[in-house]
Amino acid sequence: MKTKTLLLLIASILVVMQPHAATAYLSFTDIGTVSGKKVYGQAINSKGEVVGWLKDDNNITTPFYWNGSEMIELSTSQGYAFDINDNSVIAGQYAPSGSNIAFAWTSTGGFVDFLPGTNDSASTILNDGTVYGRYSGTVPSRWISASSYVDYAIAPGFGQGQIRSVNPLNGHAVGNLYNWTGIAEDRQAICWTSPSSYTLLTLPSAGHESMAMSINSSNQIAGFAFDESNNGYPVFWNSSSEMGEILDSSGRAYFISETGDVFGSSGGVAVMWSKDITGWTAYDLNDYIDPNSGYLLIEAHEINGQNQLVCIASNGNDIRTVVLNLNESIPVPEPASVLLVLSAVGTLFVRRIRK
Repeated sequence: MKTKTLLLLIASILVVMQPHAATAYLSFTDIGTVSGKKVYGQAINSKGEVVGWLKDDNNITTPFYWNGSEMIELSTSQGYAFDINDNSVIAGQYAPSGSNIAFAWTSTGGFVDFLPGTNDSASTILNDGTVYGRYSGTVPSRWISASSYVDYAIAPGFGQGQIRSVNPLNGHAVGNLYNWTGIAEDRQAICWTSPSSYTLLTLPSAGHESMAMSINSSNQIAGFAFDESNNGYPVFWNSSSEMGEILDSSGRAYFISETGDVFGSSGGVAVMWSKDITGWTAYDLNDYIDPNSGYLLIEAHEINGQNQLVCIASNGNDIRTVVLNLNESIPVPEPASVLLVLSAVGTLFVRRIRK
């Protein structure tokens, strides 16, 4: 069983602190690059290992793995690494022979290619090695092994689909359906409760497209939607309703924690959205790092049990990935003698679990 024990005190920190008023800031680690390529980190496991993709000056993307000290380019073939489990098994897609192949990768065994091997993608992997994604460019699926997979239903009116995140406690999977006409159109967020049963997730306003990106063990879902002009905005779906809540006037949500806090981007900066009795509040994570660091956090992605948050950042003209350490003591300026220590604020242990 993969257990991500998440000390989620971020909301407490952000409520108490005044932006850029603290005398100390959260630290972060730049995970480096290969040959000066742009770095887009997506997922982190309990060991602090990060995966994602590199992009060169010709916009060619290649999957990477950061093992905590070294950046490794997994392949020079076009591809992406989307997820990593606590056993350091990586899931993604690459194209060594032209067509996208879903893969699992380990440092000892290298690539394991999944069938059928025609325009496939592995989006998420559980601790038991079960992989979810799509195959043949159209069919949302679950791989039990490299050669054995299960189809998930596609609703009438759609031709394609992909699973992006799974609640391992009950097997509920989220993602999106779409129609491919050279680009993805008619995108529709969906939650599968089994391979043959699903709920189409709706939005307060008709006519908008949507994508579900992350689900927690309470079946709370985060993702984003698009208006008619293709402008994006973050959305939260509660387990008790298929109707979504719009969190902000713009942005995208990529990850939801076990307490229902949502991470993503809005207005070009990395954001956490948190809800209380007054509604949703957006917190710019740049307010809690040193403003003289030279880095701008632009997207917030996954957080692990050591309170390490993967963020995409800009550093001058470079796109980098940093691991932001949220498990630190933060001095608060008023009163000056007060030290806000995370463990003293009211420790709340929650878990993101992958079996």
